[in-house]
Amino acid sequence: MVLFGHRSTFYVRLDDYDVLRCSIDRSEVMDYRNDPHGSAMKAFREVEISIYPRIRKEISGDSRVTQLIRYLTDTLTTRFSRPIIHAIKYQRAAMALGILGAINRPTS
Repeated sequence: MVLFGHRSTFYVRLDDYDVLRCSIDRSEVMDYRNDPHGSAMKAFREVEISIYPRIRKEISGDSRVTQLIRYLTDTLTTRFSRPIIHAIKYQRAAMALGILGAINRPTS
């Protein structure tokens, strides 16, 4: 599997603290073993919302952080009519290519 990706990152701040690190990923994937020329590439997109890795203690317990995550996920799922997905990018790439076993692997 060969994955080509383009990531745009944005950060969300509350009270001058970094709280969320988000990315918009556009990916294309190909099965190099069966299609070395990439003539049957598959594409998928995702928005990743994650708590900033170095969130400060002063803001980490603030209820607005979870409210913000809920607001972003609700807004995005409503706007794009898509569910929340817990599969990692490479599992999604394998599913897009129909590689056996990708659907039954744990996502957590």
